[in-house]
Amino acid sequence: MHTTMNGHHRALIIYTLLCVSISGVARAGEQNARTGKIHIPSGYWSLQLENDFLAGSGDRQYTHGFEVSFVNNTEPPVWMHTLARYLPFFEVGTDNWVMYSLGQAMFTPDDISVPNLTVTDRPYAGWLYAGHAYHSQNRFSADLYHLNMVELVVGLVGPDSGADSVQTYLHKVLPAPDPQGWGHQLRNEAGILLGYVHRWRLFGHGPGPYESEFSPHAALSVGNIYTYAGLGIMYRWGTGLRDDIGPPNIRPGFAGSSYFSRQTQRNWYLFAGAEGRIMYRNIFLDGNSRHDSHRVEKERYVGDVQMGFALHINRMRIAYSHILRSREFTTQSRSMTYGAINLTLYH
Repeated sequence: MHTTMNGHHRALIIYTLLCVSISGVARAGEQNARTGKIHIPSGYWSLQLENDFLAGSGDRQYTHGFEVSFVNNTEPPVWMHTLARYLPFFEVGTDNWVMYSLGQAMFTPDDISVPNLTVTDRPYAGWLYAGHAYHSQNRFSADLYHLNMVELVVGLVGPDSGADSVQTYLHKVLPAPDPQGWGHQLRNEAGILLGYVHRWRLFGHGPGPYESEFSPHAALSVGNIYTYAGLGIMYRWGTGLRDDIGPPNIRPGFAGSSYFSRQTQRNWYLFAGAEGRIMYRNIFLDGNSRHDSHRVEKERYVGDVQMGFALHINRMRIAYSHILRSREFTTQSRSMTYGAINLTLYH
């Protein structure tokens, strides 16, 4: 009976993920009546890759994440538009776009060569998810913008996320040490997450073509995966800042977007920021909601510092971010660092 239920559970989750992540993309495409083929829709296609290897910190803690997303200038579905109106500070803006995403993240303890459970270190865990987001921006003056971002994410934590298979395969290809402890990972659990971010964008001028942007933000996330409240600020300096919000990050990282305005010239900017969060729930540290599983005592207050650069070339944006995250649980030996690469193309 247990195996049958797992099979039904997996089928339901995979079906939900596929529906959430590609239904909107398929609707945005055009279908050829004669061939039955669906053309790739116009919009912004983005690949986000996050890995501790990019920061030279080895396989530890938040060790890998990737996300593929599609963004298009369109109105959100009615249910999401209605939900957004009940959120504090939310304003329906003049610039609106929606995003569909599919991603995976994995977490490991410091030493992946140990096959036995290390009770003082974090659990092995994987997270496979699909997201649907609505971004809306208002311009209040020449140098003041308000940006609202609301996102609904559904997915699966546990063996059916496929994280153990992905890491094992990648380590054979690289090559790298074979992870030994995935037998102790969190159990299968369906996950849901509702996130909201409000950003105030304040621009300054000069010298010459250069601009600066101070962007404070408030973030709130509710669900059995993450529940937290956060405050942060981002500073950017360079050219073309008003045409770009900043590269995306996988939650609970800084809020960004795969969207940018198409440009006919090259632009670039540098950025640096910090965010502090009060963590109420983090399933990757607290363990499964309804089943016994390995868990550690999390830190209530967690902070990120991020810095990097972005380059626009016609219809393409390339960005790199370096992130330093404070200790997330009480027995964690040190803070962690990881790098993030984003490639976004307009089709």
